[in-house]
Amino acid sequence: MILKALLGFRAATCCLFGRGDVAARPTLQFLVPSLLALALVLALPAHAAEQFTVADIRVQGLQRVSAGTVFNLLNVNVGDTIDEIDGRSIIRSLFQAGYFSDISIGRDGNILIITVVERPAIDSIELEGNKSIESEALLAGLRDGGLAEGEIFRRSTLERVDLELERQYVGQGRYGASIDST
Repeated sequence: MILKALLGFRAATCCLFGRGDVAARPTLQFLVPSLLALALVLALPAHAAEQFTVADIRVQGLQRVSAGTVFNLLNVNVGDTIDEIDGRSIIRSLFQAGYFSDISIGRDGNILIITVVERPAIDSIELEGNKSIESEALLAGLRDGGLAEGEIFRRSTLERVDLELERQYVGQGRYGASIDST
């Protein structure tokens, strides 16, 4: 059995260098998939070594978002065994919440370390030059649209509100009105 495998490999090697005959070519067709399968099998233990059982979870970089909020968003608990695929799932679930602009995951022994960078929060909203819409009504509309002091800032929300305000002014016949948000 070993002799046949060595002879098959030798024939395939000759074929690779242009000296093989027609009988050697089918051996190459079987050799390449076999080598790929062997490589995948050898890679599995390395992937399994990446798994670890979570002894503790630490979250670094929080400023306004509470640790409880982050733990509620996580799909892993202390005692769970996780791997790289679970790590991607953790990052995805945290990004979907919309609180963070950057997330990275690492480990220190069996401690899962999640490092986050929060999106900026809206410090204040100032209205200038507004005469046609009452300021309180405008602020209430902004709040309903997702823009309020202390809320997480999202550029897409600001752009959507800008377009809606311009539409409101055009609807009132104020075609020269412009919205400048900074």
